[in-house]
Amino acid sequence: MTVPPMLVTHASAERNFGELWRHELRWGATVRDVVPGAYMLGVIGMPLPLALCDIVCQPRWGLAAAAFALVSRLGVAYVADRRAGTRTASLWLLPIRDCLTFAVFVASLGVRSVDWRGATLKMEKHGRIAAEPEIPLP
Repeated sequence: MTVPPMLVTHASAERNFGELWRHELRWGATVRDVVPGAYMLGVIGMPLPLALCDIVCQPRWGLAAAAFALVSRLGVAYVADRRAGTRTASLWLLPIRDCLTFAVFVASLGVRSVDWRGATLKMEKHGRIAAEPEIPLP
């Protein structure tokens, strides 16, 4: 397998968890409305949080699934880091990140308005977003 000669990175500009949550919720709700089928299928890429949820219903199978998902996730990250030649994130943060991604996914399913730089925007059909006018109309 060939690895491209560049590494795409991302840095977060959010100053606290609340800003990060609102930002990711806005992304999630927008993607949900623009490509709903693909967004819903994205849950298959979240095996660890799903397995953790399964522990409530089937403790033995849920624990086994969670252990398998965790080992797989860490293994994939390790291989990706080796191929990239750099560490992309601390391995212990990955399960937390995966659970946050799942929480955003679940929360975004019911979101009908989002925060954008202090303004509340309403989510409309087909990915459209509407804001209250800055100057009230007569």
